Amino acid sequence: MNFENLFNVEGKVVCVTGGAGGIGRGIAGAFVAGGARVYIASRSDLKEAATELSGEGPGECAALRVDLASDVDIGALAATLGEREGKLDVLVNNAALGGFI
Repeated sequence: MNFENLFNVEGKVVCVTGGAGGIGRGIAGAFVAGGARVYIASRSDLKEAATELSGEGPGECAALRVDLASDVDIGALAATLGEREGKLDVLVNNAALGGFI
């Protein structure tokens, strides 16, 4: 086992749902810092967050505005990622609906 590359994410394609703020934004930032191409998906306005995250490392970040409570939007997210990348290495399912505890 090559421990030097065990946690290497350089060149990987990552999608972080709920990635505009909080824990999701932190996770997305860590992947960008590690060199991954990161897509943040959320209902909120993501362009500013994606721009800021892209400046945090050698990786890059793009925004995909979707409502993950909608089956149609989930299908559109999968289709968009498939068209743009052809693969997805990591999915961080961080999106949540508040008030359902």
